[in-house]
Amino acid sequence: MSAASPKWWTLVRRAAREPVRVRLLVLPPAGTGPASLRPLVTGLPDDVEVMGLNLPGRERRRGEPPGAGLADVLASLRQPHDRGRLPTVVYGHRLGALLAPLVAAELDDECRAVVLSDFPAAADDRRTFAAEAEMSGVGPAGTALLSQELLAADPAERQALLPVLRADLTLAAAASEALRAVRLTAPVTVLTGPDHAQSAVDALRDRVCGPVELLAEPHGGHGTSSVDRPVTLAALRWTTDRVERVRGIGILCLPFAGGGAGFFRSWSRRAPTGHTVRGLQLPGRENRILEEAVTDVRAAAECLLPQVATAIDDCGKVVLFGHSLGAALGFELALLINRRWPGALGHLYASGSTAPHCGRTDHATGLDDDAFVARVRGFAGHHDAALDDPELRELLLPTLRTDVAMHEAYRAEPGVQLDTPITVLRGQHDELVSAAEAARWAEVAAGPITSVELTGGHMYLLDQAEAVLAVIAGTAAAVPHAEGKAT
Repeated sequence: MSAASPKWWTLVRRAAREPVRVRLLVLPPAGTGPASLRPLVTGLPDDVEVMGLNLPGRERRRGEPPGAGLADVLASLRQPHDRGRLPTVVYGHRLGALLAPLVAAELDDECRAVVLSDFPAAADDRRTFAAEAEMSGVGPAGTALLSQELLAADPAERQALLPVLRADLTLAAAASEALRAVRLTAPVTVLTGPDHAQSAVDALRDRVCGPVELLAEPHGGHGTSSVDRPVTLAALRWTTDRVERVRGIGILCLPFAGGGAGFFRSWSRRAPTGHTVRGLQLPGRENRILEEAVTDVRAAAECLLPQVATAIDDCGKVVLFGHSLGAALGFELALLINRRWPGALGHLYASGSTAPHCGRTDHATGLDDDAFVARVRGFAGHHDAALDDPELRELLLPTLRTDVAMHEAYRAEPGVQLDTPITVLRGQHDELVSAAEAARWAEVAAGPITSVELTGGHMYLLDQAEAVLAVIAGTAAAVPHAEGKAT
């Protein structure tokens, strides 16, 4: 893949609910980028992530010379994979419909469905596309690759796009040739007008091994934009809606003081195979900013139970990871889970924390703002630049103070032990939690306990997400399956 044009895929819509259940890849018509298809994705389920192919010479890549090799397009799928591998639906319109079967074949079992809108009638004729790429204008085959908006555009505007359109015709010629070897096993839905239904079926007959559904809409075909078609909106909704959530081990993450579930969003993209990452959200921050913050660790653990219930329903198996304050929350939450859903929790990963019955010896509660921030930074060995901004400090400080006070006041009930396996993680150079203090977690462990040290200080996890996830992946495989669903 060319290093000069690294951004092949644009995030068209972020999933409103995590974890993401399915990814929709949209491939637009010739001469345009994924923004032209944005109206199509507004009615999709809220756990669907949408990414669009952005070829050189348009939208965010307008400054790049047009032209993309088919091999580059297929290799670019590494970029969506960098966000995590997910069950995927592939949608293509016109030129995009010519590319979509090739993308789906490259994804293999990861592709759960393909939706083709206005599949070009000349899909079998590589020579037609190649010949038109050398013309001074756009011929019939090229016209079939364009969006309706470009067909209706001023001729001067289309002329200005001619280099892009020629490049897209060259890409179409390569795709047409490569299609001969494609055999799709994923279900295919073909959207077209009644006048073009038979040609679409003929072009796809030998390339699809799985089920094919043909939806011919009156006044559709090549005369109506795909974004105006109710059948297109409906097809994308039902194909994404029927992709089942992949069940696996749910890694439920609890943040440090002042943090929120959003910190772990990037972890979800790096989750090991068979795992999903979910950040548990306390009141008083991020999407719960208007709710009153909780001031007691046990009460905070209680208020997280509805999120845990959803995770157990979705995943069946869960583990907990908590850092600093999050480790204390994790201990109390683990006790609650074991009482309410026996067998659902397989492991507690306690990071950067003294043992829950020992408490914190150094305090910051009661100091004025400047002294408080300085003390917290000293604890963490990390300079959070957001606290340098007066407006952000005013917004963030109340939650941070509440969390720090809650953590400093917490002690586990005397004699309480956890029979769930525990792994204690610590940064090798952590000046807040010593190795001896971390080792005292063994005193609250009724089951197996191990310890791991990773490079860094107290906030080692800022740079060591993949190392933490590797530790979890290496020890969470023995998680017992939950009996029944969360209630």
